[in-house]
Amino acid sequence: MKKDTTGLIEQAAIEIFLEKGYKGTTTREIASRAGVNDVTLFRRYGSKLNILNTIVERKMQMILETLKDIPRNALMADDDGLSQFAAKFLAVSKENIRFILFLVNEGQRIPSISEKIREFPQAVISDLQVALAGTDINRPSNLEDSRFIAILFSSLLIYLPILSSYLDPPVLNDESIIMTKFVGMVQKFLLET
Repeated sequence: MKKDTTGLIEQAAIEIFLEKGYKGTTTREIASRAGVNDVTLFRRYGSKLNILNTIVERKMQMILETLKDIPRNALMADDDGLSQFAAKFLAVSKENIRFILFLVNEGQRIPSISEKIREFPQAVISDLQVALAGTDINRPSNLEDSRFIAILFSSLLIYLPILSSYLDPPVLNDESIIMTKFVGMVQKFLLET
């Protein structure tokens, strides 16, 4: 199957999942909207659940890829790497907020998706902790500080877009202010300890 066909199927699935929910979506609708026949869809994915699992894995991997942009020792006072990372992470989250909310709402009823949702924050925390620890990862206090900061920072990054979608006016309109203040507080904390 060509890459374009895969993209068409997955994009069609996302659109219909967002319109009708998981239960209300049929593979026939997905195939029709993607402009492929049912056989093509089933050869590639086998089921509606496999389509959703594939999409969720791709989306989560895309978000985790943003972690690779954090420079080592990103929390140094003269380095804005953490701010840049936060801005990029939040931009990706904003682009995908409808799908994220779909997962929050529907994921609890789908065991494989629920498991992926539970694993995602831990993956973010682990990757962020390693990046924040930088070259001094073997120094226990730095590792502990990095884990603590990674948990706080990940919580803010992961849940701010969800919270913002329920607030009026949305919090993410002020994301740069929130992130700048948070990063500044973290950097001050690290420099004082």
